[in-house]
Parts: sequence; structure tokens; C-alpha cells
Amino acid sequence: MARAVASEARLTFLAVEGPELLSKWVGESEKAVKSLFAKATTNAPAIIFLDEIDSLSAIRQGLASDRVTSQLFFELEDLHARDCCYKKTGQTLSTQGVLGIGFEGILNDKMKGFYRSTYEHKGEKKNMAVTQFEPVDARRCFPCWDEPAWKATFKIRLDDVPSELVALSNMPVVEEKVHGHLKTVSFQASPIRSTYLVAVVVGLLDYVEDHTADVQPFLGGVTFHLVIGVKVRVYCQVGKANPGKFALNVAVKT
Repeated sequence: MARAVASEARLTFLAVEGPELLSKWVGESEKAVKSLFAKATTNAPAIIFLDEIDSLSAIRQGLASDRVTSQLFFELEDLHARDCCYKKTGQTLSTQGVLGIGFEGILNDKMKGFYRSTYEHKGEKKNMAVTQFEPVDARRCFPCWDEPAWKATFKIRLDDVPSELVALSNMPVVEEKVHGHLKTVSFQASPIRSTYLVAVVVGLLDYVEDHTADVQPFLGGVTFHLVIGVKVRVYCQVGKANPGKFALNVAVKT
């Protein structure tokens, strides 16, 4: 995919596997990263494709991977701090670009990121998928700049959801397509926010619903347009709607 993009855009394509950057000798890993970026700059515009990037995990490789990732961040920061002059054409471009990452997450049991939670329904054990991203576990679910100060908009789409389950995020559903026993659920793009505020839930859920009161503001002798009440829902496990009514009652009044 990356090679095809480079070919189509007539960019230099540089591919390297994560393990190639690792060396037990101090300084060698850093030199390899510097050399890679120097080659990309000399042959710019270029795409650097890092394969097997998970091999740089500190859990697997320890200090060597720390040195590589630190140098990678240094080189990227250096690109951000300056414009790149392309020697082939003399053309100067800004440092804006597109970063593409192949990513495969895990529905884990650690209560972090996107994880599996269990509950009982009619004496039978059920599973649901939920998220816990605070403070920096959104990265377990999808590639992102997982730093609260770096905010972005998020447009969530969930594929291959069993059609009998409810899929939620913290934005309204804009489209739901059913394909046999599966469905795709797309949500409205969010306002700008930190990664830890993104939320997803998939499970067998019920809800209770109400509306806030309609309001027609009156100020200084002037009557403003009527503000229609907002729909409020409280989701809960199937069969446990009654306990949710208290939360709903508080929500519509506040």
C-alpha cells in the first residue's frame, strides 16, 4: 500500500524493518535512524515505511528500543522545526504531511483501552466491549497522538457489530447499515477534544429516555426563540432500566 502510494505520487520509497534499527551497541541504533532520515531528506520528497514497528516495544527490547524511539521522535521533531529543501528541484515545502499507520488492536481483559467486560443476564454470562481511555490508553484502541493537550476531532465507525447488539459512542449515530447478522454503525464527527474523552460501548443494552424542558428565554422585555427540550437517554443492562430512572431524572433537570 505505502509503496503504491509512493509510486503513484512519484516519491522515493524507503522501507526498513524495526529489527534492522536495533543494535546492542550504544550509538549504533541512533546512527541507523539518522542515516535513514538523511537519505530521505537527500532523496526528498520521500516516504519512510517502518515495518514490524512493534519490535521496538520497550517490553521486548529494553534500552535498545528506547534509544531508537527517542531518536525517531528527535528526527520527526527536527522535521517539524524546519522546512525541507528538496535538492532535486530546489522546491521548499512546509512540514505538513500525512502519517499512515497499519494497526491491529486487541480486545483485552485489562480494563484499559478497548476491553471486554462481563455481566449476568437471566443467569447467563454475557460479554460487552467498552472503553477506558483515561489518561493515555486510547492508543490501545487506535493510533493517535495520545496526549491530552493535543486535541482533535474524531469520526468513529464500528464494523462487523452483531446486529442484535447496541453500539454507542459519545456522538449521535448518523448511519446504521445491516448486512445479514452484522451491521456497520457510523457516528457523527465530534467537536475537538482530547483522546481520553472518546468512548465506545457495544453490548446488549436497554435505555430509559426523557426530554429536558422547553425554554423560552425572556430578558430585558425581549422574548427569545423557544429552545426545544433535548432528548436524554440513560443506557443500562437489559432488565435494569429502573435503576437508570434516577440518573435520568437528575440529568433532565440539570
